[in-house]
Amino acid sequence: MLKLYLSACDNTSRKVSLYLRFLFMIMYVHAGRMICAQTTSKTSDLSLSRSSSNTFSTVKYIDNNIYLTVQIGDQTWFAQNLRVSRFRDGNAINHVADSIQWFKTKEHAWRNFQNKAVYDSAFGKFYNWAAVSDPRGLCPAGWHVPSLREYDKLILFSGGYKHAGGKLKTRGSRYWKIPNSGATNTNGFSALCGESFLGSYDELTLGLTAEWWTSNRSMMII
Repeated sequence: MLKLYLSACDNTSRKVSLYLRFLFMIMYVHAGRMICAQTTSKTSDLSLSRSSSNTFSTVKYIDNNIYLTVQIGDQTWFAQNLRVSRFRDGNAINHVADSIQWFKTKEHAWRNFQNKAVYDSAFGKFYNWAAVSDPRGLCPAGWHVPSLREYDKLILFSGGYKHAGGKLKTRGSRYWKIPNSGATNTNGFSALCGESFLGSYDELTLGLTAEWWTSNRSMMII
């Protein structure tokens, strides 16, 4: 299981041991947050020009939510976490608030951090893999769940694993724990902290890292 890690304590991004992260995911992680992506050109080369300026726009989607989007290189990303309670076709995603049932369910599901709706607008919802991989789709038409390769391209465009984290994180201590070193958000990606759901331990994780599902059934951590 591959994860990209960027903590509140530094501005680096780094891939952590596949085997160890796989064991971690099997034992603990049953949910993660979601963003959507588009590719605005057909190039598959990971080496990109860094002269392109960021272009911001908005997308109105299910439940009348309006999401800020940003173009970074030849990719366009949601600059906010997804918070839909329905699939693209309008069918409802199961809301599973009970932690024990969450870990048991094999059906699509969502939940809020600490089961508090107040976190929804800023941090988005948690989704399990059954929801992320459902063919009805979480993302709007024309958008998709990003792959690991697309995240690699984003990281390389943002200066590589030693520097990308700071360019992708929001600044200050409102959403990240101190010191949030190196955070500039110069790419406009606007990453907010938001750990995967760790059962009774989720209260300890807010403010430390950010992570999202990928289409490869891996997690991306910033």
